[in-house]
Amino acid sequence: MKIYNNMNITYSAIEQNSRKNTKQNIPADLEKKMTQYTDTLSISKTGQEIFKHLSSVSFMDYVNRFENEVTEVFAKEDTTQGVKSDTFEHHVNRMATAYNKMKNSIEEKYAAQDYEQEYYVTESGKIEELTKEKELDMLNQAYENHSNFMATSTEIWSELQDFTPSVVYHKGSEQTANEQNIGENQENTVRSKENGVIQNSAYQAFLSAIQSDNQKLSQQYSGDWKDLRLNLNVSDGDRKMLNGIWDYYAMESE
Repeated sequence: MKIYNNMNITYSAIEQNSRKNTKQNIPADLEKKMTQYTDTLSISKTGQEIFKHLSSVSFMDYVNRFENEVTEVFAKEDTTQGVKSDTFEHHVNRMATAYNKMKNSIEEKYAAQDYEQEYYVTESGKIEELTKEKELDMLNQAYENHSNFMATSTEIWSELQDFTPSVVYHKGSEQTANEQNIGENQENTVRSKENGVIQNSAYQAFLSAIQSDNQKLSQQYSGDWKDLRLNLNVSDGDRKMLNGIWDYYAMESE
């Protein structure tokens, strides 16, 4: 036993000394590279897992998808008789319908039992976790993008509708009258652009269409969608004005 204990003490000392020597013999730069390599393997493994669940979702993807949904709603309409009145409100209904459909799809996706965590590439190039809140935010941005475009278009259509071109054939008093008519039209156009009343009214109407009360109303409505009247948060006069602008071009296109 005495011999065994002495041998065991000697072995332990040798092993401990060996470990010290082994660690001391590894160059610092090599040890750093070994640590970096281990970290790289760990990151690579994590990256492979993320890559398998990398989604193609992006803001522009939602913009395109929303535009397609609005077009699809339009395509499903009964166009045999055509829409010749309240065409502005009809488009608002299309937008609200497309928005609700995409929102419900997002909520169902994250509520599913077999849902697996996804990742996406941000606009800055980073890879982050994809969440319901982020997808809803992209949908809201896409809806706002469409609203801005259509509101701007509505004001431009109004300016074109009000504009009356004049041709000057003779000099004198008739020429002066025509030049005055052109000047008044141009002045009205400038004033309209400065105030942006029509654009703002249309934009507010679009945003109001997806408020919680209107979402419930449109989802519970079972009649003809063309008869649906949402709360657009604009005055009766502005509502009539917006429909009048859109109706004018609806009739012109016939």
